[in-house]
Order: sequence, then C-alpha cells, then structure tokens
Amino acid sequence: MPSIVNKIQKIKDYSHALVDLLRERVRINKLRKDPSILIQSLRRQGVEIEDDVIISSPETLNIDLTRPSLISVKGGVLCCIKI
Repeated sequence: MPSIVNKIQKIKDYSHALVDLLRERVRINKLRKDPSILIQSLRRQGVEIEDDVIISSPETLNIDLTRPSLISVKGGVLCCIKI
C-alpha cells in the first residue's frame, strides 16, 4: 500500500499540472481576444503572415501549429478558417 507521503506527493503533482493547464488556457484566451497579439504570437512560432492581414474573428480561429513553417497567410481578411 502506498504511504501517505506518496499520496500527498501525487496530489501535489496533479495540482501543479492543473495549475499549468489553467495558465495555458488563460494565455490562449488572451491571445484569442486580441488579434494583434495573436498575429505576433503566430509569427514568433514561424507562421508567415503578411502585414495587411486582419483577423476579424480570433475566438473561432483554429490553426494546427505542428509545422508552422508550412503555414503562409497572404493579405486580405482571415476569418473563421480551420487549418
């Protein structure tokens, strides 16, 4: 039977993982609310985005960043695109 110390350590590990997940979720929500921050973040990750791109609906945008160097967004309006 696991000792009480092991159980406490396991609870601490789970709580740290939960806190990390919540922080990531908050960061993602902030990015989705501000299109300019979202564009900057995507560029930092290697997505090629031209200067005249406007994201009119960042909260519904879904981009797979597995290989960001393969994504290139040319001018105009980017809205509700699932990649």
